[in-house]
Amino acid sequence: MLTRFASVLFVLGSVSAVAQGRTWVIDEANGPGTDFLDLPPAEAAAADGDVFAIRAGSYHGFATTKALTLIGTPGLTKVITPMIGLPVFEVTNVPAGRTFAARDVVIQTLGMTTHVVFRNCVGPIVLQGIEDENSYFAVSLDFYSCGAVCLSACGQNQSTFDAGIGVIASASDVTIQGCRLRGQYAALDPRGLNLYAAPAVRASSGSRVFLADSQLAGGAGAHEWPFIGTYRTSAAGLDLQASSARIGLGCDIAAGSGATPTLPVPAIGGTGSIDLDPSVPLAPFGSAPPIAPTVTVTTRVVSALTASGGTLGGQVQLDLRSAPTRPFVLAVGQLEAAVPTPFGSLFLAPATMVVLGGGLQTTQGVVTFVLSVPSNPTLSGLHLAWQAATEDPLGRVDLANPAAVLLR
Repeated sequence: MLTRFASVLFVLGSVSAVAQGRTWVIDEANGPGTDFLDLPPAEAAAADGDVFAIRAGSYHGFATTKALTLIGTPGLTKVITPMIGLPVFEVTNVPAGRTFAARDVVIQTLGMTTHVVFRNCVGPIVLQGIEDENSYFAVSLDFYSCGAVCLSACGQNQSTFDAGIGVIASASDVTIQGCRLRGQYAALDPRGLNLYAAPAVRASSGSRVFLADSQLAGGAGAHEWPFIGTYRTSAAGLDLQASSARIGLGCDIAAGSGATPTLPVPAIGGTGSIDLDPSVPLAPFGSAPPIAPTVTVTTRVVSALTASGGTLGGQVQLDLRSAPTRPFVLAVGQLEAAVPTPFGSLFLAPATMVVLGGGLQTTQGVVTFVLSVPSNPTLSGLHLAWQAATEDPLGRVDLANPAAVLLR
């Protein structure tokens, strides 16, 4: 069914090789082949399309308008803000046809909530395996006026007591697949610490959020230390402000636990609209309804596609969750800003899109494909995206969310 995958990788890889620039080696230990000891001087020397191969170590982030690709060492590449009060990364004005991507980077917090910021990016943003350092303070991935964002396998290594990774989307399309996101905990301490709880995902200004096989938990509320009666309320798992969400199979959304049962919080709050798969567990706090009454809900089967892996010489695993025995078609390409169609939003660039094949969903409702990745170093830094279309018994076609990986 999917035997054309290897040839597709080579075709897309050859296209990418023309567009990609130099690969720079970043190593604070100055090991063999090192080009730079830290990220800011590398960014200053780099051009659009360059790739940073970042070895284990601690590095400073940067602000850029360049379309770069960062590939870290899993669990060992740590990045902190270049200056207190600034985002760890601030990426602006990535144009159409260019991609900013990062994989396997641990964001270190410094003081209060740490931000990674993307603004006015028409070209796609692909983030895979982004983690935080298990701090009391959250890491917030912020997207403002971004056309196509895909988060994959982010927040998977959080500890139970970690404030976690959260997302802020404003006037942006954001796909979250295979992630575990958690909002900042509240704190109210007369000795100086004063934080409000935050949702795992907050979407505003007409943003569209596409969720697949992901867990969202709002930040917990808190009493004033030493528990004398004043409190901060908890937060919803998903907060919409004049925005929409498509919540697919395999998701789980919960409000944060509260400091007091007198302040109930829904799992999904705010204003907007959602397409919700009926199998998705929703856990409000206290007596709140699962979904705020100001959110319009359409309940239907929402197909969900996830992609993981992507190591050269290894594999990519695709999991499509949809209604049992339904026909589907799967395509691969490169991510771009959504193109509206009668069947939903298409996120694959038509110039690169190749239909891999199709079939019938299993009776269990999950079909898995394991696809080989060629051991070809010219493919490192290439992002690939997949999207599936399913058909219901009445012949209606529905496009699932996109899913992307960054090859390393």
